[in-house]
Amino acid sequence: VKNGGGPVHYAGAEGEGCVADLPRIQPVDTTAAGDSFNAGYLAARLTGQDIATAIRAGHAVAQRVISARGALVEI
Repeated sequence: VKNGGGPVHYAGAEGEGCVADLPRIQPVDTTAAGDSFNAGYLAARLTGQDIATAIRAGHAVAQRVISARGALVEI
């Protein structure tokens, strides 16, 4: 669900909560924002991070991607 960088509400086997302290930037190009979030989130979960930490990781990756033009950015 698109939320424009707003709070992320979650619920699952580990409980429920809200991550509301995510930094916001003015996007340059939102191409691949969702895929980027998913990649960061899944990578964090696969390395044992909790849901809130994984949401922050996904947000950080997506934020980096939307700060440049196109779906591929330099790291």
